[in-house]
Amino acid sequence: MSERSACILVLALGNDLLGDDGVGLEAARQIAGQVDGSVEVVETGEAGLALLELMEGYERALLIDSVVTGRYPPGTVKSSRQRTSARWWRPRRITPACRK
Repeated sequence: MSERSACILVLALGNDLLGDDGVGLEAARQIAGQVDGSVEVVETGEAGLALLELMEGYERALLIDSVVTGRYPPGTVKSSRQRTSARWWRPRRITPACRK
């Protein structure tokens, strides 16, 4: 597990070249200037298992992405709260910055 100065990761998924697939990246750019040192904002075009490596060492992660569902109109914001995270995604050490 790598040491991180931030304990929360905002991970934005997307691709600026694919139009609306860049919405997660733009959201991250807006968020980046509004967070303190306990939060790190990362933009990536990675997918699947490659995301696990990016999330390693953080206590919490917020993923931002866009999807076409056919169920909701474009621009709809939906959230999903996963309380059943995998056993490996548990903090092994709480950093002082995260003990507020």
